[in-house]
Amino acid sequence: SVYSFVNNINTPEGGTHLAGFRNAITKTFNDYARSNKLIKDNEPNLALFGGNDGMKFYRIILSGVKELLKDKAMIAFEHGYDKKDEMIKLANEYFPKSKVEVLKDLQGRDRMTFIYVGDFKWE
Repeated sequence: SVYSFVNNINTPEGGTHLAGFRNAITKTFNDYARSNKLIKDNEPNLALFGGNDGMKFYRIILSGVKELLKDKAMIAFEHGYDKKDEMIKLANEYFPKSKVEVLKDLQGRDRMTFIYVGDFKWE
């Protein structure tokens, strides 16, 4: 969770400080990905090409993310509604001792997978 404060006052709706923080995080990830040739500039359709089974980029991310995580961490993915079983299998392959949870979207389809590493708990 991200808690936003301005002058020591909690701003539960977020506001411009939280929006700026989120933009900075997004820019940082995008800059890192571009500098390491993980994505191309102005190439949004790249995300649509996930290999033969649509799981290529999930494999790439999960195979290298361990070294970036703290002992307690959460990994979250949005994916195709028909990829639940593949996501669980992949999560268990790379993080066998972690809890895996799949949540549904507003249409009731399996859409988001969360991997809880260590003793991660929402606060």
